[in-house]
Amino acid sequence: MQQEISDASDGSRPEEASQPQGRAPITSLLVSDASAITAGMKDFLKSQGHTVLAAVSAKDALEMTRRFQPTFILLKRDVDEGKACGLMSELLIEHSKAAVIMMSANPPIWEVVEAVKLGAVDYLLWPPDLKRLKNALDVHGELFKGR
Repeated sequence: MQQEISDASDGSRPEEASQPQGRAPITSLLVSDASAITAGMKDFLKSQGHTVLAAVSAKDALEMTRRFQPTFILLKRDVDEGKACGLMSELLIEHSKAAVIMMSANPPIWEVVEAVKLGAVDYLLWPPDLKRLKNALDVHGELFKGR
């Protein structure tokens, strides 16, 4: 299992990113096996005030979702041998209040539609344009407040 802020192997919650006053902590789980791009996304998410968790497998993603109940789950399509829609369903069973954003370099349209039907709040091209990612996080962060 990989995790960005701390390994929290003792069962404790990862160290929180600094938050602007009056803003609730935001935890994002990044599920991807593309380490070079993922590192840049982790830095971007931290710059937006998120506590960042990272998983490279379906098993790790499910465990971290159960344990930390992230606000956002950023899920790359090729995780779990391309069965990300099935994984997303499992993640939402574990934490129905999470906002899942799927990502893929070249998704077939049927898969985008299927992901949204199953509960994804957005589907971004991989690697994500940081302006689009920020917009998705801002929009869905507002919509999911108080959930």
